[in-house]
Amino acid sequence: MFGLGMGEILVILVIALIFIGPKKLPELARGAGKAIREFQRTKNDIVNNIQRTEDEVAQAVDEQKLGTPQGQEQSQEREQVQGQSQEQVQEQEQGQEQVQEQEQGQEQKQDQEQVQEQGQEQKQDQDQEAPIEGLGRSDFS
Repeated sequence: MFGLGMGEILVILVIALIFIGPKKLPELARGAGKAIREFQRTKNDIVNNIQRTEDEVAQAVDEQKLGTPQGQEQSQEREQVQGQSQEQVQEQEQGQEQVQEQEQGQEQKQDQEQVQEQGQEQKQDQDQEAPIEGLGRSDFS
């Protein structure tokens, strides 16, 4: 992962936790994840546009060569490759969508766990601060 080992990643996370704080860190991580996903989508769109343009140019060239047997064979080969590449792109996009859904589910689960932990901590704090009522000296004798 970017040439970083587990130790370096942990050091970076600890430093980020210290400077950013535990409340803002998940929000920043979500924002970074969304930005990376948007960048990947844009990149895939650009790659698809380039492939379409290349296919159109190749098709135009093939149409000019259709009079020759070699041109017909090349046209058939390109059509097969084009069909395969479109299927691969669709499979990759579906896989990326599944990964994104899993990541979002994990983030929601972590958020729920944090809320539960905070609620438990607040309850413990309230229990510790609550005075013991109804106990007098006569209760201990």
